[in-house]
Amino acid sequence: MLQRVTATLAVIAACEGANYSINGWYSCSLSSDYTPSSSAVGSAAARAFHEPRPRTPWSRRLDFKVDALDQYFAASEKEPPSKSIVAECAAVQVPLCHAGICSNPRTIPAFVKRIPASSGLGKKKALWVLQGGPGASSVNMEGLMANLHALLDGQFSVYTMDHRGTGRSLLLDCEASQATAAGSPGGASVTADELPSCLADINYQFGTDASMFSVSSAAADLAHVLANDPALAAADVFVYGVSYGTYVVERLMHLAPHNVKGYVLDSVQAESFPADTTLAGFYSNWDRDFGEVASAFFALCDADAFCAAQIGPNSRATVMNLYAALDANATQCAQLIATDEPPSWTLRKYFAALFTDMEQRLLIPALVKRFVRCDADDLQVLSATLGRAAPTEPSPVSYVRGSDLLYSTIVFSEIWQPRTDAQLRALFEAEPIASGLYDGITATYCLTTGSAVASVCTGQPRTKGFKYTPPDGVWNVTAAVPANASVLVLAGALDPQTPAKYARLQFEAMTGVHKRLVVFPFAAHGVINSTPMTTPGSLPCAYAVLASYVRTGGDVDGVDVSCEADVAPLRFEVSRAAAQAGLFTDDAFDGPLNSALSDAPTKAMTTQTSSPSQVPLIIVSALFGLSMLVVLALGLALRRQQSRAKEPPYKSATGLVP
Repeated sequence: MLQRVTATLAVIAACEGANYSINGWYSCSLSSDYTPSSSAVGSAAARAFHEPRPRTPWSRRLDFKVDALDQYFAASEKEPPSKSIVAECAAVQVPLCHAGICSNPRTIPAFVKRIPASSGLGKKKALWVLQGGPGASSVNMEGLMANLHALLDGQFSVYTMDHRGTGRSLLLDCEASQATAAGSPGGASVTADELPSCLADINYQFGTDASMFSVSSAAADLAHVLANDPALAAADVFVYGVSYGTYVVERLMHLAPHNVKGYVLDSVQAESFPADTTLAGFYSNWDRDFGEVASAFFALCDADAFCAAQIGPNSRATVMNLYAALDANATQCAQLIATDEPPSWTLRKYFAALFTDMEQRLLIPALVKRFVRCDADDLQVLSATLGRAAPTEPSPVSYVRGSDLLYSTIVFSEIWQPRTDAQLRALFEAEPIASGLYDGITATYCLTTGSAVASVCTGQPRTKGFKYTPPDGVWNVTAAVPANASVLVLAGALDPQTPAKYARLQFEAMTGVHKRLVVFPFAAHGVINSTPMTTPGSLPCAYAVLASYVRTGGDVDGVDVSCEADVAPLRFEVSRAAAQAGLFTDDAFDGPLNSALSDAPTKAMTTQTSSPSQVPLIIVSALFGLSMLVVLALGLALRRQQSRAKEPPYKSATGLVP
């Protein structure tokens, strides 16, 4: 059955190319964002176009900076990429409904960006990089494109595209209802109050069947371009996906384009959802999975003499006991995080934001020790840390939006196991560190799906919904390694967002011999970003492995992984500079407040020094203090949205079904 479906889809993808239409290629800027001057930061225009903080913890942006490898290029006497590099942009017309998915003769634009090869002999070569999400545009792939283009000496053209429903590829938006307007209650995010009207707007545009915005449709877009673009049809193509991007790449593997020689899965969303629920990678299991990886981190702490001496011998138990003390108000430090939620919930989410960053996660043991001890010095340090002022430096402004609606459509259609808020809350409370998906998500699920599961959606208002049923033969089915290609799988054992167990599941379930799995023991989410080396100026290991893989033409047996031996180990000691930047103290675990630092928090955050090997650690934020500020703001914003989610939609809201 699967072979027949795969063959049929491959033929369909090829046939659709009979009328290939492209508006491009035009010279364009590599970067779609810009960083305003300090004087412009407070302007209404700047505020209006700032991408909002994500309202769901798994949708944090993967941050690939164009200068991430500058020290490596300098040490290698190579020219580093720059933001002035000339890219090329185009809009390819693709079917709104690919054959076999839905029926509508309309075509839509799919935005594609590339950096053309500047050198190379013989057969053309191309490397595609696909963003995570779902719901994110390709903007954050631009720095990665530049670095890979330079790393491969210009011998590969490097491509990306906006996933349909995002950015410049038919943004899925409810413009008529203005639910995503900058001045609306949720800004670009859609609140539960706004969602019924927004969905009615979407229903007017597209009906109730969301298949045209499915994962399969996105994969078919890429297959359409690969099969019909003259520069790609005769090229050797490699496709890299990160996070949710791996799910799109896996769906592309079912189509098995003839010119794709290699697939790279970095931080894997597995295709199958086994009956063994511990291996079912539904997003509704997020807090459980996050907590499992956090527990592994604490086990490493217990095995480390320094860390165990601080919060061991059972650091996980230390954390759970701390939560009990905070919730019982048995410590003065409970007042530092007093909100309308139990203190333990706030601190779990606070630690979760730190844990996603390889540098900031090292502050967690120090914070645990200080919360447990809670003496006069600790109160001052924690108070200053939690109450730090916002940095005044401008942040990048994006005019290319993602789509909350696309996120909800895809996740709730095929990567979500319906659960009540109470069930989600139980998952959260059972873990030492977790993001907190216990309120409001179920209401959004019910509204988006039209109350698809009655037992979960009892008492929820009903809409017509906007969802789809994934195609038979591809959903919950692991693709085989295509006969003409190979697969490289990269995973981080300390990745709480896509735990390594899902990479192993995908790898083991893929039939075929031309595959290789590389697991880095201390890497976080986005493995390519989180394998720093002990030797200054060295290329981060995952970059080296990826470059070796594509240079060898996808020969998994010939991939050079020797750099694994030089990957920086996990060290729990916090340097003086890191303690000053993150905690306003000279000693993260025991020092008093350094008032000179706390009186100038912005300066403290921006004077952090990093060793050369730390430069590539760029997931989320390069500044210790920034995520501390963000997580507090995130917690407040999340609580506000959750509060709104509990309120019934306005009875007059368009789109409610009696």
